[in-house]
Amino acid sequence: MLTGSLKGDIEYQLRHGHMATKLILLNVAVFIVVSFFRVIGFFTGWDAVTALMLRECMASGSMAEVVRHPWSLLLYQFFHIQFFHLLFNMLWLYWFAEVFVLYQGEKRILSVYLLGGLIGWVLFALAMNFIPVLQQRGPGLLLGASAGIMAIVWAAVALHPSHMFNLLFIGPVKIVYVAAASLLVDFFAIADGEAGTYFAHLGGALLGFGYVKLLQSGWDIFSPIDAVASLFKKRSKLQTAHVGQAAPRASSRSTDDQKRADEILDKISRSGYDSLSKEEKDFLFKYSNKL
Repeated sequence: MLTGSLKGDIEYQLRHGHMATKLILLNVAVFIVVSFFRVIGFFTGWDAVTALMLRECMASGSMAEVVRHPWSLLLYQFFHIQFFHLLFNMLWLYWFAEVFVLYQGEKRILSVYLLGGLIGWVLFALAMNFIPVLQQRGPGLLLGASAGIMAIVWAAVALHPSHMFNLLFIGPVKIVYVAAASLLVDFFAIADGEAGTYFAHLGGALLGFGYVKLLQSGWDIFSPIDAVASLFKKRSKLQTAHVGQAAPRASSRSTDDQKRADEILDKISRSGYDSLSKEEKDFLFKYSNKL
């Protein structure tokens, strides 16, 4: 019964959950598969599959290696080896994606995640190849969702920097301080040999923050992708315009929903997201998905 219920919950989330939930499920599924083969390899001494996964799924700082394994630029963003690395990444993705969806809707979460991971790799590769002290350590390898998640984190910050998180033992804290503290911790970790990680996170952060700022100035960097994708979509008959047919009037309900959403967002600014009732959270989630 439990197994059937869990399977049903997963299927429901894959079909109806928002994109952040699907990303979390995908990251967890990849971790389970990787961990299974690593354990089998440990007991049998047969590490060929693990070695193959590492070679194909970790993004190298070497351009020659990336040319040979271009898919690694996508796969590395879902590839974790350590449980706590996965756990903290997924928690951050869940928390900040909720803020992103609240103020922007979920349409761009996947695009920001993937492009953030790509830009994160670009800064990682540049640092490992052109900073002298890092050149001595070799091209390095990159894995994990951190760069893509940092893109979502800083996109959320750009959308509403004063949004509040209630932190354990600390209380309400603006998300801009939480995000800045994480980059500061990454910076201090450079001396511990984590320079590549810092630059990957920084690349993701710049992408997320820059995307929102450009969007607020009227330029959506993903609109060319939308334009290309729309060429492959079949037009619905319901969207076909007929000569002489008047366009349907906008419902007054949409105006009421907008007004209520603004009131709830004001409440969040004053008291934080946790101050909302379940009904208010559900309303905002449904409203944001219409954007």
